[in-house]
Amino acid sequence: TFKALRINSVSWYRRGDNNAVGRRATTQWYVPEIKLPIKIETLQVGNNGIVYQDETRELVSFYSR
Repeated sequence: TFKALRINSVSWYRRGDNNAVGRRATTQWYVPEIKLPIKIETLQVGNNGIVYQDETRELVSFYSR
């Protein structure tokens, strides 16, 4: 078991190719001891309400030498 820091961020974007605008919210659980995030959640929603990305990545194993 590791102690993790929870890091939340929100950013706004405007795409140059089609002028789409939206918001991306990301939450990371970062473990300083291994210098890696063990979980990342991302939600990206356009101003039109369409969800373009709803993703969770999680570390499932770790090997230390």
